[in-house]
Amino acid sequence: MLMAGLDGIENKINPGDPMDKDLYELPEEELEGVDLAEIGNLTTVTNKTLGITAASLTGGGTTTVDTDIENLNLTSTGTKSTFNALTANGVKALTSTGDAQIVLTGHTMNALTSVAVTGSGGLSMVGTALPTTATFSGSAGKDGIQVGTHTTAITMGAGDDTVVYGGALGTGGSVAGGYGTDVVSMTFAQANAADASAVFNTSFTSFEAVNFS
Repeated sequence: MLMAGLDGIENKINPGDPMDKDLYELPEEELEGVDLAEIGNLTTVTNKTLGITAASLTGGGTTTVDTDIENLNLTSTGTKSTFNALTANGVKALTSTGDAQIVLTGHTMNALTSVAVTGSGGLSMVGTALPTTATFSGSAGKDGIQVGTHTTAITMGAGDDTVVYGGALGTGGSVAGGYGTDVVSMTFAQANAADASAVFNTSFTSFEAVNFS
């Protein structure tokens, strides 16, 4: 309701005349004079973008973004900011900027199709795997993601980045480490399987180190 109100102010939507009666209790003859189209405008959200700025956030609890939001812009300043649980199931495009790293310990973004990181701080999302059709474009900061059977091209950027390996990529999938000291993290079992296939060496490029667990 708050977002609908703010949307109405920003887009100069006419809310109609004030009403101090319970619409559910109005008799039929009075209800005929109520402009339901205008009332509907109050709950129609046209602003699909939300910006969140975090300044040295630690131990951030559960953050839930309304499903009407399709574009989420995260900005971090000061020192590293951590969101322990971010749920944004309507978000399709996620952007991250700022001079401090943003860490998403856990995230649920089922509609996500693209992640773009432009800030020098970087974005870490290793707590939860990205949707397999989402793209990721990293920055000069310290970025981190977890991948699975991805079918998209992922570029980590120029920072010291970490990619958590979830198995062989899907058709068309690739992960480029870029500049910096980039690390692939995997289990010994995953390493044995990757070593037996030439696919890993062609789909994961420009990584300087492997971390085994």
